[in-house]
Amino acid sequence: MKLKWRAICLTLSAAMLFAWSPAFAADDYIRWVDFTPTYSVMRQALRYDLESYGQEVHLDWIELLAALAAQTGGRFPDKASPALDKIARRLQAGELMEDITGEQKYYVYYLEAYQAVLDGLVGEYYDADGVLCYGLKGFCPLAAGYGFSHYEDFGNARSFGFKRVHLGNDLMGAVGTPVIAVEDGVVEALGWNRYGGWRVGIRSGNGRRYYYYAHLRRGHPYVKTLKEGDTVKAGDVIGYLGMTGYSDREDVNNITTPHLHFGLQLIFDESQKESNSEIWVDVYELVELLGLNRAKVTRDEGAEDYRRAGGAAGNELSVFVPQDRQADAGLETRERIPLPIVMYHSLYAHPASPSPYVLPPSMFEQDVRWLLEHGYTPVSVQSVLEYREYGTKLPEKPVMLTFDDGFYNYLTDLLPIVEKYEVPVLVNVVGSFTETAAADDDKHPAYSYLDWQDLQELTAEGWVELGNHSYAMHQKKPRLGASRIQGETIEAYKANLSRDTGMMQQLLREKLGIESRVYAYPYGAVSGESKAILHEMGYEMLLNCGEYPNFITREPDSLMALGRYNRDSRLTTEAFMEKLLSGYTE
Repeated sequence: MKLKWRAICLTLSAAMLFAWSPAFAADDYIRWVDFTPTYSVMRQALRYDLESYGQEVHLDWIELLAALAAQTGGRFPDKASPALDKIARRLQAGELMEDITGEQKYYVYYLEAYQAVLDGLVGEYYDADGVLCYGLKGFCPLAAGYGFSHYEDFGNARSFGFKRVHLGNDLMGAVGTPVIAVEDGVVEALGWNRYGGWRVGIRSGNGRRYYYYAHLRRGHPYVKTLKEGDTVKAGDVIGYLGMTGYSDREDVNNITTPHLHFGLQLIFDESQKESNSEIWVDVYELVELLGLNRAKVTRDEGAEDYRRAGGAAGNELSVFVPQDRQADAGLETRERIPLPIVMYHSLYAHPASPSPYVLPPSMFEQDVRWLLEHGYTPVSVQSVLEYREYGTKLPEKPVMLTFDDGFYNYLTDLLPIVEKYEVPVLVNVVGSFTETAAADDDKHPAYSYLDWQDLQELTAEGWVELGNHSYAMHQKKPRLGASRIQGETIEAYKANLSRDTGMMQQLLREKLGIESRVYAYPYGAVSGESKAILHEMGYEMLLNCGEYPNFITREPDSLMALGRYNRDSRLTTEAFMEKLLSGYTE
């Protein structure tokens, strides 16, 4: 069954990939993914990654898998691949990945697809003894010490309610086995579903992955304090294995065999979240890999729940970070400071039509007053960077207020409020908008942008900092924001992003004498190579549009993928603040 279903998937994906490629270039997101890397090859690629970590040539395991997929059309052997060894040797000898994959049409597709599945599962973490490690940090969905079995069942037939295929992997075990969060994320769904019974849906920090845990235990399906909007950490206990589901009535056991249904949905565009365009991937081989990292748990008698026991224990797919890096990082970097970030756009009292991106100035003032009255302190980019670099103390409850695009009404409506309450804000400016405004005498607060003289006035008193929001990438076509276009080589993408970013850097330097260290992705659009390119250009804080909590540390990458909550004008101040801060409750 495993080989038959995989063969069908490969045939379908090849056909759909070829039919869909032109549409991808226009619509800027992937619509179909077959995740077919086997456990053996993933482990082989990850071993290369670990052994080269901290060396001059670091072999990224996801890039290795994508390069092999591009060669083989997504076909992976059930044992270590000599072809992958050859790719690794060529890279170690000094060849570039774009030279190796230059003639392989779908390398970019496989890279983005596999990054969507895997990019949160490997990285730096502290083990139980406080030692900085690098390696597999995603967890098996079931706790250590509890046996389970599973088999390749993705695509099998299901008939309750209607005929359909099985879009996950069933992990058979004992009722009550603690269910574990695979990685950090936000609880996006919690409750009863007629098919999945009691279930939990958790969205990853970058928004690309949606983990689905179903058929949880009757009577006590979740950790009792868990609720929608909560932030969970990798390794946390979230619920308990059971056999609920296949019923319109709640809390009914209609599943014959106790098991956890574990599914993974990929989301490249929000239209895919709950639609006929959903992308669910086969996680059987991935569960095999995650089985090498299982969270230990202990029973909390007072709450009648289990919780994670201590820090990560380390696993065979991890290595210690070299001592010089340990000294640079320092154990104080384990401190995690909550940093909510608000993303505002235009401030205007009388828009022609209601818009979630146009907020009356009076509502912004209400937001500021609410934050101050509830003990929150707006902080500047500079103060956050000084904390990361030098350990300079931040206030007890910091929050960042950011404004995108550079509207003229920031001068007329934002600046007076900022000066009145003495709160710092960050304005992310689009160079082409500013250049156009400089050549235009029209100064209407509803639609005009700030010119260079306006920006000088806006920043004169020091309450407003400026960020780079691109020179001319704030557009949806031909590329979506700063993302990579399908078929664009890595070198071409690096040149294009560097050129655009550099133009804005130069303008900020020449016109205003500013060296900005923060970059806000236009439309929040980002590609796997973006962070490294921007960091190389001197950017130390990267802002996107994903609505998820931030917990910052003094680690080097701590500020390189910060989420922001869009200030929707349709919400009251109280409702928006509840949404903004819900992920920071312990």
